[in-house]
Amino acid sequence: MTWHRSIDLDKGSTFGLDIDATFENLGEQRVTIADVDLETVLIRETCRSRLVAWDHTNFYWVDRYDGFVWKSRQHIARTFPPIEIEVLKPFAA
Repeated sequence: MTWHRSIDLDKGSTFGLDIDATFENLGEQRVTIADVDLETVLIRETCRSRLVAWDHTNFYWVDRYDGFVWKSRQHIARTFPPIEIEVLKPFAA
């Protein structure tokens, strides 16, 4: 699947930066978060912005039953290393 989006970056006042992304299912993967094993599907997002020559790859560990993203590794800016997020439990309303 492919996707197109625009983002804003504070550094350099870059607004409306076009990002083209391709998503790929890398298969099932078990992850452990807070001593709980979770059955997930690993999704790779390959991103490119031609305007600023920025290529990066994000990863998402998605619950194979309901689509909830339990873990992600994402690039939020060109000058930062990727951040990793793990959700300990889903939001309760």
